[in-house]
Amino acid sequence: MQITTYPFPQAITEKHFYGKTAIVVDVLRATTSIVEALKNGATQVITARDPAEAMAFYSHFGKKDSVLAGERGGLRIADFELGNSPLEFSEKVVKDKTVVICTTNGTQAIHACRGASRLLIGAMRNRAAVAKEALKQGEDITIICAGTLGECSLDDVIASGGILNAIIKQLEVSPELNDFSSICLSLYSSWRKGEIEMSGITHYKKLFELGFIEDLSFCFELDKTDVVPKYSNGSIKG
Repeated sequence: MQITTYPFPQAITEKHFYGKTAIVVDVLRATTSIVEALKNGATQVITARDPAEAMAFYSHFGKKDSVLAGERGGLRIADFELGNSPLEFSEKVVKDKTVVICTTNGTQAIHACRGASRLLIGAMRNRAAVAKEALKQGEDITIICAGTLGECSLDDVIASGGILNAIIKQLEVSPELNDFSSICLSLYSSWRKGEIEMSGITHYKKLFELGFIEDLSFCFELDKTDVVPKYSNGSIKG
């Protein structure tokens, strides 16, 4: 089995994930929020490429049956009900509703990978579960870090390393890894040992300065849910 990891979606084309199982990771915070929304009873999550498309989806599903969420620069988009904090996607807010979400990086990465054989949403909180799900079909696996504005983001690298670690633990034979996968594994190991100063990570630091301190600890909690969001025909369901 081959497992290939990429630092951001701009580094890939369809040939990199065609016929493979893909896992998109935007740990701070879109994929964590999608996991949390489905865990708390949302019927589905619809990802939009921009705020205008999000508003169109929201109008289609209706205010009664849907919730509109999104961010730009880490902050809630004006006139949207929710931002991109996973703590906002509570059962009271999302249960039995469609969540329409548009974010700066995460939803763009998901759209970029729609041509994969299977497309899964990964985070630290569902790390082991998404690893188990990714192995079910026996396909090669591609992990795509969402990154930040087309650049590598260390938070996603660490989270991808965590998912890789969980995948490898479930295999009897070591997979073939690309160099970036090995880097992810090494940095995840360093993070687990407390050797990485998280406050020095650019995206982490920005969210801290914006006041999302609870989000930061929440998003880096390991294996808190078995929910694995799966993308199919424009909809993400658990």
